[in-house]
Amino acid sequence: MKESILIIHQGALGDLMLTLTAIFRIQHRNNIDLACREHLIPLIQHLNVTQYVFSVDNPEFVDLFTENQGRRLNPVFKKYQKIILFSNSSILVKNLRRIANCPVYQIPPRPKPQQKIHITDFLLHNLLEIFPNLPISKPAVTRKTLWMKNRSSKRILLHPGSGSPRKNWPLRNFIKIYKHLLENGLKPEWILGPAEFFLLRELKRYRIKDEELHLNNSLIDFINRLKQSSGFIGNDSGLSHLSAFIGVPVIAIFGPSDPIRWRPVGPAVAVVEPEIDCRPCFELEQKNCDSIDCLNSISPKQVIGILKKTKALKNLYRS
Repeated sequence: MKESILIIHQGALGDLMLTLTAIFRIQHRNNIDLACREHLIPLIQHLNVTQYVFSVDNPEFVDLFTENQGRRLNPVFKKYQKIILFSNSSILVKNLRRIANCPVYQIPPRPKPQQKIHITDFLLHNLLEIFPNLPISKPAVTRKTLWMKNRSSKRILLHPGSGSPRKNWPLRNFIKIYKHLLENGLKPEWILGPAEFFLLRELKRYRIKDEELHLNNSLIDFINRLKQSSGFIGNDSGLSHLSAFIGVPVIAIFGPSDPIRWRPVGPAVAVVEPEIDCRPCFELEQKNCDSIDCLNSISPKQVIGILKKTKALKNLYRS
């Protein structure tokens, strides 16, 4: 018998993609609704991965974080048999349990920083305590209905940013990758989110053509470009996780963040990480070390080597 389940997730894009990956591994026989951040709703609707989606940023939901929360949200919760909350908020879970007519389960959105476990595996372990009898699907979610390889496309998207400048591989290295792709008959194009718009002037100094630069204000626009592309190269970022989620071949460059915990999940993902004896510090320290050896030690040659070995991409060279 199918259950109606509400998933509540307040995290950013990358966290949400990994959470959905865990949920889809046990989605059998359930109808899933999602409450998430307002700006992510058009994306979730476009991907058509849940029955219904609504905002955790609306005033009524925000009221759930106060001790005096009223009962205005009661009608929303009456239809569900289970509510799963990915949050560390004790007030939020207490209010939900008070006003809902079903069990409310709280799962931390990620393991403690010291734990060497992938976020998806951690979440899946917690979900299986709620759904112990459900079968588990394969580890990588292949979104074949969302991305079908266009065999005539040689477009490779380059995204030099992330949610934190601490995780960004130097732009000069992305430029070398860009030149390598051009020299080998591919068509690299740049994706700049709002946090990277400041790079526009610098990229134009490298004589990047206007048609190769995309200012990305919309995740839907980004998805549409992905569908016309054969690959994505970026840092540990939300766009890397989204690209992997829908099945696009991804090369993700990791520095101070830990790929054991944050590797993008998809059918064709390669990770480039530093070959130095240094623990990933992104979640443990307020700032990177002065030398940033982890990022500076990754060479364009390493990334190019991965490009040439990636099954989905190597056949594009001069074909």
